[in-house]
Amino acid sequence: MSIDDSRVEILELHRWAEPLKSSIASLFAETLSRRFGAERVATYLNNIISEPDYLVSVEIRRIKSTGNSVTVDALWTTRRSKEGSVKVRHALISEPVIRGGYEAVVSAYSLAFTNLGREIGQSIQTD
Repeated sequence: MSIDDSRVEILELHRWAEPLKSSIASLFAETLSRRFGAERVATYLNNIISEPDYLVSVEIRRIKSTGNSVTVDALWTTRRSKEGSVKVRHALISEPVIRGGYEAVVSAYSLAFTNLGREIGQSIQTD
């Protein structure tokens, strides 16, 4: 948890239940599945689509919690497989932490990543 821009507090007794890399990818896949249909979305972990319409790469540049809000800074690339067109976009998403405690921080992060997935889905639909 960030204390300020120059200090970070390590919370040894408060850890994520699963690796962030796989949980964030799963959350994006779930969000995009709701928009495009479950059979049409796969993550790199379970890539079962042989010729995808789009390839999406997401770089989480920074996640930050200040106690009363969380922020996700992300850069993502969409590549249309058939045409080869590539678009790079940036998002800075902040969500308030509604209640106190670490569970509320995790809920705010979940909402921020879900909203990032929605933003990615919307960008694919408008291409």
